Amino acid sequence: MKASALLPVVAFSLALGSASAALVEYAVDQGASLFRVTGTMAGATLTDQSPGTATTGLQGFLGGQREAGTLSIETHSLQAVDQLTPQLPITGSGDVGSPFGLRGISPTAGQILVNIESLSFFVSTGFGQPLDVADGRFAPSDIGFFIDGSLSFSADAIALRIVDMHGRGAPNVATGEGTLTVNGDVETLTIPITTTFSLDAISENDTTLTISGDLVARRTIPEPTTAAVLGLVGAVSFLSRRQR
Repeated sequence: MKASALLPVVAFSLALGSASAALVEYAVDQGASLFRVTGTMAGATLTDQSPGTATTGLQGFLGGQREAGTLSIETHSLQAVDQLTPQLPITGSGDVGSPFGLRGISPTAGQILVNIESLSFFVSTGFGQPLDVADGRFAPSDIGFFIDGSLSFSADAIALRIVDMHGRGAPNVATGEGTLTVNGDVETLTIPITTTFSLDAISENDTTLTISGDLVARRTIPEPTTAAVLGLVGAVSFLSRRQR
């Protein structure tokens, strides 16, 4: 076969190769990505400060790279949605939101009010290998994550205190499977997340929090690219002109 006759094949192969990996972005479904906080502090079981304040949604975007059978994920931040009203105790920072408000009665400290502020999730496969999604399922533990934010609290006999929560979260101990499904032209990524960790509030390791929920994000699948076809047509046209 003449070298010139290989041009269409080479062009087609290169076009297909460039199209095999694609940068993708998933928009987090705030209404479906609901997370709840439960836990204890100084012997108190923490519950909603007012109805619904222990649960909120997530917002943001997940970026990554999609290839046949694999998905890499990275994101800068997914932000927990603030409650409609500031939760107690108020720290005085006007630009700090309140995604979660909790309260409980401690046998030693009396009534405790907890405000989890500016909570963010950082999610990535950069800690390991890309997700194997060939069958549309994956283990949640294959995705690395941690949280950022702070916890402020006060009690009957304790003035306002603030506890840093940066870097907490791992490992992901969710028992459900992660999924990547397609319905029509919409691809949906679902990542179950459950994490339990301890904090030092009034005394060492006297606070245990569990954050759990499903991170649901979607993207619209673009129509199949015409790059490969255009490359082939161009190569054929070029070859025809050369032969003439």
